[in-house]
Formats: sequence, structure tokens, C-alpha cells
Amino acid sequence: MNARDAWTDLEVLSRFAAELGEGGSFEPARRDAKLTAENLPGRVPGEAARLSNEESQQQLTGPSSVILDCATSRIAGYTHVLWIAPTAESVLGSSGFERLGEIVGRVYGVTSFEWEGIDRLHVAAGEISWSDLLAESRDALAVYMAGRR
Repeated sequence: MNARDAWTDLEVLSRFAAELGEGGSFEPARRDAKLTAENLPGRVPGEAARLSNEESQQQLTGPSSVILDCATSRIAGYTHVLWIAPTAESVLGSSGFERLGEIVGRVYGVTSFEWEGIDRLHVAAGEISWSDLLAESRDALAVYMAGRR
């Protein structure tokens, strides 16, 4: 960086700061209320994880620590979305994490799946209830985890 570049950078920052000061008040864009989890029909965020924890009075372990919750998918063609823990790869290992979609895809009634990022697994599962899909997915993962040892 030379002196000319530094002056240009300083000048740009000064102009930017001045324009921000002239622009009036700033207010972040409002979130669309109908897209929040609280407004999805029958949805209570974290309900499945909370119920499992309250029933067992223990920390989530095994498949419950990987597949955290289930909800309605917003992606066309998919009915459910499974919330996957950010620590799933450390629990399952790289090869297990890569196979997670395939493991859930073997659950009876699941016809397809698609990842959105590393923490949302969208599945087409017809009329299966959230709690049933969550339980069946965790059971399928438990079978996989037991077979790895």
C-alpha cells in the first residue's frame, strides 16, 4: 500500500461516515411476521428436544444429540425439516455425517431428502407426524451408531 492508496482509503471512509451522518436515522428491516417459527401452525420451537429432556431428566445423548427437532419444511416438494446439531459431524465422524441423509432416507414413508446448509435436512415424508418422523429418524440413526462399534 502506498501513500496515495492510504489517502484514498481515508477519503472514502470520511465520505462514507459523512453520508451516514446525513442520512437520518437507521432502522433495520422488519422480519415478516408470518415467517417466524411462532406463527407456523402447531409449532413450538424446540418442543421435541425439550420434551425428550424433561422426560428423561438427562442431557441429550446419542441420536437425540444429532437430530434435535422436526418442523414443517418451507422448500417446495418437501414436507418436513429435521434440525441437525452443529456438532453432528463430531458425534458421527465425517463418514457418518455424510451418510446422515441416506440414513434418514431409509425411514418408512420418506421418499426424498435434501440438505440446506449443514443443519437442516428437508425430507418428503407424506403424512407422517413430526414426532413420529423425529422418533423414527433417531431410531434409524441409533441402529447406524450401534453398528459402527
